[in-house]
Amino acid sequence: KKKGGKKAGGGGKGGKKGKGKKDPTADRTLESLFAELVECGIVQKTHPGFVMDAYVGDPISFCASALERAGGNRADCSHAQVRESLTTCGVLPIGCSSETHAKLPSHVRAILLAGHPGSGKTLLTHAVANGAGATFFNVSPRNTDDVYAGKQSSVMLHTVFKVAKMTAPSVIYIDEVEKVFCTDKKLSKTWGLRESAGRIKKDLLKEVKALKPGDRVVVIGNAREPWTCAKKDHKAFCGFFDKIFVSPAPEYGARRAVWTALIARRGNGSTTPPDFAMSTLAHLSEGHTPGTMDAVVREVLTEKRIEEANRLPFAAAKPLTADEFLIALAEREPAADAEASGALRDWVEALPARVALIPEPEPEQDAKKK
Repeated sequence: KKKGGKKAGGGGKGGKKGKGKKDPTADRTLESLFAELVECGIVQKTHPGFVMDAYVGDPISFCASALERAGGNRADCSHAQVRESLTTCGVLPIGCSSETHAKLPSHVRAILLAGHPGSGKTLLTHAVANGAGATFFNVSPRNTDDVYAGKQSSVMLHTVFKVAKMTAPSVIYIDEVEKVFCTDKKLSKTWGLRESAGRIKKDLLKEVKALKPGDRVVVIGNAREPWTCAKKDHKAFCGFFDKIFVSPAPEYGARRAVWTALIARRGNGSTTPPDFAMSTLAHLSEGHTPGTMDAVVREVLTEKRIEEANRLPFAAAKPLTADEFLIALAEREPAADAEASGALRDWVEALPARVALIPEPEPEQDAKKK
């Protein structure tokens, strides 16, 4: 019988070293890898108009704060809070030098933006990249469905993270990230993807874990239905992200601000007439998100109409009315309806406090216990 001692050449100091992982792209230059990712549509240009200031809304979530005081639930963060927090933990860290990044007290490697469709998650992701001057990589399941088939997804992620580190600062974007972590096979069949969305999960976890201070790379995932990662998937999904932010559905004040900003932006700075029923439009657009509102503004303010308004005298131009926007809005279903809002609220309430931006209720002071 063999003795239980260490084998010759084993894991001791003088023994064999463990096999290191081979780099499948070791013989490739940075230029060739970058060109390949561009050709595959993974390296993309950011939208120049998507900046933090374009994320319009209220500085304080008044209604949510009132509800919190009345019922004890946690209040939603305001749009201003989301902007400030993303700037602090997203833009500034990767936008500084590698030496400064390595000395930061906290290292944020992955951020989740959750919210209803059209709530501004994609805008915020591009805003982080634009604010930091970062290279933008899109490894969303739908964007990579026809490229790097099967097990080649491992090579894809390795290449993306390798190039991201070498071209830092970098933002790695994953839309519908909840699909990557969802293990419900029946549900996944309804997504219309050729490849499994979860095929990148194992390598994604490994690559993100390997990110070190000084790399200046951040992964930003967007989720419109985060509650699909239920039960056994919930812990892995939420545990992957260092920070979780919820892009709130706009309240009355925020909707009014969004309508005003979108109309002015589309009309090259033009304002609405004095008799424009902005209050009515803001009230009747409850449940709709800025993405839907932007589509309505583009439908009403066509290129032809904008050109005529700039060319014709003010009295001769067709006056802008709220009814035009309401007619176009009536053809669209609210993205933040009661069912979706309830599902998102329940998911938010179940979040671990360490990753949620949503402030915790203030603890009640109990003089008897002291």
